[in-house]
Amino acid sequence: MVVLFGGRESNDVESSVHLFSAEIGFWNTPTDTGFPRALVEHAAGLDVVTGDVVVYGGMLRDDGMVSNSTLRM
Repeated sequence: MVVLFGGRESNDVESSVHLFSAEIGFWNTPTDTGFPRALVEHAAGLDVVTGDVVVYGGMLRDDGMVSNSTLRM
């Protein structure tokens, strides 16, 4: 499974999540409203023990406001 979170679309910072299942070759966009704030230039990795995606840092907006938070999804 590939997880894409946040990023930039045109001039907007996004908080959307997109999931890709390599097994069935299908993209899914969950509609959960509990996603964190929009981020760009963040890092993410998989916690193999819990199966959580861990997201760290990034910028909250285009004005350069930096986040030092760690999020689990």
